[in-house]
Amino acid sequence: MPPPEDRTHSAAPHHDSQGFDHNAFFREALFESLQDAEAAQRWEYIYGQPLHVYPRPESMDDDMYIEYVKGMMWQNTQEYSSEQRAKKQQERSWREEREKLRAADRAYRTRRAMRMNSRVDESLYNSPEDAWDRYQRAWGAAVDSSGDENAQLAIPWPVMSGRYADVSQKHVEEFFYTATPSTTLVATLKVERVRWHPDKMQQKLGKLDAETLQTVTAVFQEIDRLYSTLRT
Repeated sequence: MPPPEDRTHSAAPHHDSQGFDHNAFFREALFESLQDAEAAQRWEYIYGQPLHVYPRPESMDDDMYIEYVKGMMWQNTQEYSSEQRAKKQQERSWREEREKLRAADRAYRTRRAMRMNSRVDESLYNSPEDAWDRYQRAWGAAVDSSGDENAQLAIPWPVMSGRYADVSQKHVEEFFYTATPSTTLVATLKVERVRWHPDKMQQKLGKLDAETLQTVTAVFQEIDRLYSTLRT
């Protein structure tokens, strides 16, 4: 019989270094507890928790029932509780790390797509007309890709280079004054003013991230300024 201070029992069967059979000892304790209330109290004291409180399913033989009770008792130990807390903490850490990796992957894909979108054939800029044609074709492609996860990366920016990095008040103004056919400038700005409205952009291309939305708003404001100036 183990000393009273040995009040926990591992679910794994084993012998100690002196050849003591813990499984046989536990078997005796369990079935005595089931048969006699006084014995149940004694074994509860020795093991630190009751052995006789787990109903036995009809499908279990003695050996299966013994392992079942061991498992249930193990779940009531402090060691098991600590193990479960550590496991949950590890799972939370894994989830957080996975989200960090996914965020880094999304950021990489975004940067890569923006770089690819900016690699425009310089031959397109031999004339303002070419830049305007490229801009119109790009808008058709952007509308076709609406709803895609990366649709916002294909936004045709109204600057001569077509590059997101070149968007500024000066370059937007230069694009419309240089590339737009002069006879249709006011009418074109009226259409572009509606097209670049932030709400309209998000309706067409889906929800934009904060940085892209800020740039879209700046483009809209510049187009609105040009339109308001020219129509008066």
